[in-house]
Amino acid sequence: MSTYSCVRQAVLVATTTVFLVVPAHVLMSDMASEITETKAWLEDVMEHDPDTECQKLSAQALMLLQGQIKKEIQSSIS
Repeated sequence: MSTYSCVRQAVLVATTTVFLVVPAHVLMSDMASEITETKAWLEDVMEHDPDTECQKLSAQALMLLQGQIKKEIQSSIS
């Protein structure tokens, strides 16, 4: 990963944008393995990145992703 925090922040913003734009059912079906890998990466950033803004952005992305997953599970049950 980049040694420049501004680059890491940009990647985190782009990742969050994907979570906002791509429908939850697509994330969970067509991109399941990528989402699993991205979730692990976001957790790592949140816990270990030296930049607090990166930590904050990764936490926000994780909350958004968890909301999308919950929404998809609830819609599949209904």
